[in-house]
Amino acid sequence: QQQCRMTGVCRTLRVFRLISTVTHYLPTARKFIMAIGGTLSKVWALVIVYFMCIFVFANIGQILFTQILEIEPEGDDAPNLRWTSFETAFTSCELLFVLSTGDAWEDTMAAMHVHYSGDNWDGSFSVGLRWWLVTIFFVSFQSCSQVILVNIF
Repeated sequence: QQQCRMTGVCRTLRVFRLISTVTHYLPTARKFIMAIGGTLSKVWALVIVYFMCIFVFANIGQILFTQILEIEPEGDDAPNLRWTSFETAFTSCELLFVLSTGDAWEDTMAAMHVHYSGDNWDGSFSVGLRWWLVTIFFVSFQSCSQVILVNIF
């Protein structure tokens, strides 16, 4: 007997019947559910702005740092560097989503500084300007994303 994929989705929707039953018998739970629903409508706007920020910075990072496909971390100092890639828009968004939590963003920035020193980059920028490009990109992204995340929570 083969089941349709939508069967699983319909089964998960039964949780709403449970919520309806609980709110019917417990009026305080109804107030709690209504309060959650009221705040979610206001939070969604900030979530959309947050993902727009990630998308914009991912495209800027892809334009600036597309020459670097993957940074190999040295030691266990930077465990999240396996996501460091500006090769595509998706991997850039994935990297920036991880870094927006504040986890190892300075290690990633330091690894990119090391990578861009010397002849590792084909760009026409000088070494000093490369350093500033990386620094300004990561600091401005962290500033924007942290302000948005603080306002969400």
